[in-house]
Amino acid sequence: NVVNSTLPGYSLEDALASLPTLSITGSPADFFGAPSGVYYNTGQRGLASEKVVSVEFFNPQQPSEQWQAEAGIRSHGNSSRDHGFTPKHPLRLYFRRSYGDPKLNEQVFPDSNITSFNRLLLRGASTDSWPVVDGPPRWVNEKGTYMRDAYMRQSMRDLGNLSGHSRYVHLFLNGLYWGLYEITERPEEDFAASYLGGDPDEYDVIKDFAELASGNRTAWDQLMAMANTNPSQLATDAGYWLVQGLNPDG
Repeated sequence: NVVNSTLPGYSLEDALASLPTLSITGSPADFFGAPSGVYYNTGQRGLASEKVVSVEFFNPQQPSEQWQAEAGIRSHGNSSRDHGFTPKHPLRLYFRRSYGDPKLNEQVFPDSNITSFNRLLLRGASTDSWPVVDGPPRWVNEKGTYMRDAYMRQSMRDLGNLSGHSRYVHLFLNGLYWGLYEITERPEEDFAASYLGGDPDEYDVIKDFAELASGNRTAWDQLMAMANTNPSQLATDAGYWLVQGLNPDG
């Protein structure tokens, strides 16, 4: 049988209009040029690797939901920076006074009351995506769902825990369609202060393999020492409260 058309509602146009669009524009050399284009040299890190871009968000399903901002863009991730691992790399957006407004003041996530952001992540799903190189048994690209990361965040929030928000977008780089991406919050000091109160510099951030991202390691090392010295105490209520700095009754 020859297929000449899709079922109603399943055309390419319908698909592109089913999610918000995030369009990022900048110098082609800053994106793809050698040696320091963000997408060409994804191993770069730090402020020196940041390039200025214009970011535009609009939602075909809700035309009033749209915004534009100037920002800095960098590569993000660990293995997902490697061209041999995946050609679809995650990115970070930074909002700074040197580019325009010091923060992005928009309700990016409809299910969150936070409306001010220093930075946002653009995740490409990495090991839960089709472009990634197979790495069985941990991941197989043909089984990519693009949902695992967002599902875990949503589940954590549904269980009453603090977790980042996210939403899917169609990403365009300089007008080129770059695929399905996920805008997410980055769980670091600014995120903690937004949701838990206080100032960002009151929080320590430990990531991945116990790497210090900000603050200091004092409280973390104390917690690990208490847990490793007498692991059995964590099985008691009193021990559970103790490692949180609370009295035996909580």
